[in-house]
Amino acid sequence: MKLRLKPAYIIACAIGLVATSALALDLASVAHDRKANMKTMGGAMKAINEQLKSATPDLGIIKAQAAKLDAGAHLMADQFPEGSGLKVDPKSEALDTIWSDKAKFKQISDDYVKAASNLNIVAQAGNASALPNAYHDVGQACKACHTQFKKRDEH
Repeated sequence: MKLRLKPAYIIACAIGLVATSALALDLASVAHDRKANMKTMGGAMKAINEQLKSATPDLGIIKAQAAKLDAGAHLMADQFPEGSGLKVDPKSEALDTIWSDKAKFKQISDDYVKAASNLNIVAQAGNASALPNAYHDVGQACKACHTQFKKRDEH
């Protein structure tokens, strides 16, 4: 018996294969962009910390880094789509609990966005006396998320 596949079936299979490949590439791209955003925000936190510890903090640097941090925080909501963890990026530090406990992750992410926005508002206003507490709040929000949703180093 000779098996004949209809052209429409072959085309549908090809489209499905291309769509699946495109989705995997898109998720890998999202994971890559997420890592880059996290590094940028980590760098901004470090730069602000250095300024806050300085005898002569540069408010211009703090303002620029706080704006970077705030912008990065607002990107995060779209940087954790389901399936963008270890399956597409073996080096991902995003734990599966991000997706299995979405409500908790959203709450903690929202707290981070609020803290980063507040730090930016304080910095842009030039309120030097409020900067340390606003910075601390961002650090605590980072820690809350990383404690529950980031893979820890095994060293």
